[in-house]
Amino acid sequence: MKTNRRSKFFSLLSGIALLTLALPALASDDPAFTLIAYSNAPGGEALLAGDYDTAISIAKPQRRTVGLRLSAETNLCVSYTIKGVQDEAEAACRKAVKLASSSPSSTWTGIGETRARRALVYSNRGVMRALAGDQEGARQDLSNAQRIDDETPAYAQNLARLEAGAASESVAKLEYR
Repeated sequence: MKTNRRSKFFSLLSGIALLTLALPALASDDPAFTLIAYSNAPGGEALLAGDYDTAISIAKPQRRTVGLRLSAETNLCVSYTIKGVQDEAEAACRKAVKLASSSPSSTWTGIGETRARRALVYSNRGVMRALAGDQEGARQDLSNAQRIDDETPAYAQNLARLEAGAASESVAKLEYR
């Protein structure tokens, strides 16, 4: 299901589609957290198809490929989180945050995209932490995502779900960029 809910910034990103899988609807009363993956990155098509093992096998070798590292780690973070492979999810999410935080804005199209990617990886790591029961770590990451990018609804909704006491067993849904 395609969604027209985009922040002003993402309209500037060419070639990156924002899709929502036919999982729970994106409603403010929806108890599911939202994870965001890149559909046009290593493992993205397999993630879209719900084949997380294939997504992992495609993205894993791209971890060391210049220009693909961040998107590969992001998609691995999402895949492992959905599969419930906590150690691998934590490692991939941590690496994605490190890559996004250490990359200068000139690596991509500009400061806006850098901020958006940083917010995205903080949000994904926050969801992973929430699902693992680390409420304080989740709160810190989701707050960072919301502070960095206050125009993307998923970040505010994830933080609101956490603050409302969403259980660690809550399901996560996917969005794609």
